[in-house]
Amino acid sequence: MKFAGLSFGRLGATVMHKLLGIVGLLSTVVVAVIGVWQMSRIGQEIEAVAEQDMPLTAAVSQVTVHQLEQAVLLERILRMSGLVSEVSAEELAAVEAEFERLSATVDEEIIAGERLAEAALEHARTPEQRREFQAVLSALKQIEGEHKTYHDHAAEIFALVHAGRAREALELVHGIE
Repeated sequence: MKFAGLSFGRLGATVMHKLLGIVGLLSTVVVAVIGVWQMSRIGQEIEAVAEQDMPLTAAVSQVTVHQLEQAVLLERILRMSGLVSEVSAEELAAVEAEFERLSATVDEEIIAGERLAEAALEHARTPEQRREFQAVLSALKQIEGEHKTYHDHAAEIFALVHAGRAREALELVHGIE
């Protein structure tokens, strides 16, 4: 069909091509925007891991290492007081002082871990992160209490060892385990 020398079939195809081009372009823009948004979310999650999870994990690991070192020192004191007769009071005091130094270090590390967990909790972006950091904070509070109990029992054991009552100290050790 021709009207004033124009072909509507040809004109319709041109408009159709233009519309398809616009739809294709808009679809590409929408996909790009969604991709950028998703990458931004992934970046935030990676940032949360790097800034909060990793330092918190490192703090908890240090606490664990130092608590194990304390347990080794406690065992050494018990062994020195009960099995080796040539141990001097100075050697025993040196091991006990190292135990106390480690105990103070563990206390500081637990408190630092609690502060990290509290800061992470404040900056948590999702309810899942909040639950995770709250659980870590609760665990650190529990570890803090258990470490105090462990230290108090160790102090009792040291007093018994210094008093020459190694057998009673050994019985108390079973209460710690």
